[in-house]
Amino acid sequence: MSGTFEEIHPQGTRVVKVVYDDYEIVARNKKVVINASKSIGGALDLSVYGSVRQFVTGDYTLDIGGNFIRRVGKSEIVKIGSGTAGGNLECEIRGNQSVNISKNYIASVGTGDTGGNFTTTVTGNESRTIGGEQDVFVTKDIFVASNTASVTQFAATNMSIVGGSTIDIQSGGTTTHGSAGAVTINYETSLSETVGTSVTESYGSLVTSITGTTVVNYSGNATFKFSEAYARVIDGDTFFDAKGDSELTDHVHPVSPSRGTGTNALPT
Repeated sequence: MSGTFEEIHPQGTRVVKVVYDDYEIVARNKKVVINASKSIGGALDLSVYGSVRQFVTGDYTLDIGGNFIRRVGKSEIVKIGSGTAGGNLECEIRGNQSVNISKNYIASVGTGDTGGNFTTTVTGNESRTIGGEQDVFVTKDIFVASNTASVTQFAATNMSIVGGSTIDIQSGGTTTHGSAGAVTINYETSLSETVGTSVTESYGSLVTSITGTTVVNYSGNATFKFSEAYARVIDGDTFFDAKGDSELTDHVHPVSPSRGTGTNALPT
């Protein structure tokens, strides 16, 4: 066809122009070396004003001694393991990795028949900043542990801990519960408390209402001290049972003076 030519210049430059289609078939191997003398300025420029398709039935190895810059004007689709045997992707970065996503990030792990796991190992610190909400849904157990330090959870407004069955709170050392405001504890059934040693309680005031039977059993000595007036109102029968034993002695205050004031009964 008119316009197709090949010319060789005196300095060795070759110019090939094909005005229509160009086909090249190599029955076996082909090797192309650019800048074989390793002089400064060797380069390969390839401009395609259309589509490029490469079909490789074997391995594809790309060795880059410098930087690798890839610019994609639209979308990029990468599929690994397109055959029935599947395939893996291994990436080793001996430096830093930065990812900037202007919209959404969606990832699925274990979408195959056998499922899959997600494992991340961080030898340093991990920091996450979330501008909106965070929802975590787990089908089975969740385990969070700090092997050498503490775990802190903070909520600027409210915090709720709800257990559909049982809630266990255990401490290997001291346990502190505090609230700047009022505290309400509601048990819909029974409450059992076991303290291995002693209990010390301090109240500004105490009001206890019991609608059922109350039993207090002291296996040791018991002392009740009232620094001010003491009133007891009993609207039903009163029973007082003291063990009768000749070896027991009743003790009274060594001095029982006559009352000077406060002869009126305390209000109920």
